[in-house]
Amino acid sequence: MSEISFTTDRPIRSRKLPAALRRLEKLPQTLDRVGIGVVKEIRRNCNGRYLKRRTGRLHDSWEYVLRTMSNAGWRLVVQSDVEYARIHDLGGLTGKGHRSKMRKRLYATRAWLKQRTRIKTIMRDYLSRIFRG
Repeated sequence: MSEISFTTDRPIRSRKLPAALRRLEKLPQTLDRVGIGVVKEIRRNCNGRYLKRRTGRLHDSWEYVLRTMSNAGWRLVVQSDVEYARIHDLGGLTGKGHRSKMRKRLYATRAWLKQRTRIKTIMRDYLSRIFRG
């Protein structure tokens, strides 16, 4: 549902390239921190802020996956395998014959928006450390 991508498309030309690449190896750990923060916020929103927790299936289904891409980049994917997770977040038609209209609650979207500034700060600090020295 929510995706954060970091890719390295252009080659880095620098005398400090070896040190920068060693620091770049720690990017997955940084992205793990980001994924944990977003999933925690989504689960917090599932616990009564925007949704009532009944069975806990939706709450427990949220996870993050860190994938390595073929072009030497990483993709952090925050996802849920519950079929009704998206309809609860964005609203829409549901039920038999799609006759019932469900209002949007934006519990996952709000979590992403709330964590977005934190994510930008983490990534900015990380990248400045790589290219600083």
